[in-house]
Amino acid sequence: MYYKETQRMAVWVYIIIFGIIAMFFSFCVPIEAVCRLIADNVKAGWVFYVFIFSLLAPLFCFFQSLDRLRMYTGVDSNHIQVAFGTVFRVPLLEIPLEYIHTLRKVSYRPWCNRLYRSKRSFEGKPCEFCAMRGTWGVLIETNERRLVIGSQHPDKLIAALRDAGVNTDSTLACAD
Repeated sequence: MYYKETQRMAVWVYIIIFGIIAMFFSFCVPIEAVCRLIADNVKAGWVFYVFIFSLLAPLFCFFQSLDRLRMYTGVDSNHIQVAFGTVFRVPLLEIPLEYIHTLRKVSYRPWCNRLYRSKRSFEGKPCEFCAMRGTWGVLIETNERRLVIGSQHPDKLIAALRDAGVNTDSTLACAD
């Protein structure tokens, strides 16, 4: 493996998600009513299991969503891979290195182009974006697509791609 990078969303995104889950628990899980049913022994067995499930299912979904808020970028000798998640990794794209013909460091406006795999215009041409945070990335062009992969260390990503065998004559000039 020539390069590995994991990016996370900003802290405020996690705070919002935690607030939504907290509101869910405060409005949807009537703990006092469940405790009264268990204390009165009215079909307490199934009520207990429903109560436990109603706690564990949202917690699992919460941690699953937190896991998806991480973007993994990896470069090996054959391809570059972008995936979301760390525990439950979901591959987003995989590009063989021999298809890459343009490679350069770029700056982009994050709020217009951030969300996972959005398709927007960049430098007047259609482009896909895979980014989590920051304003720097690497523009990769193949015969079929243009793609900006957000990176906290775009120079290291370019160097890893070149070490892995990507042959381009492009410069590392910044484009806005």
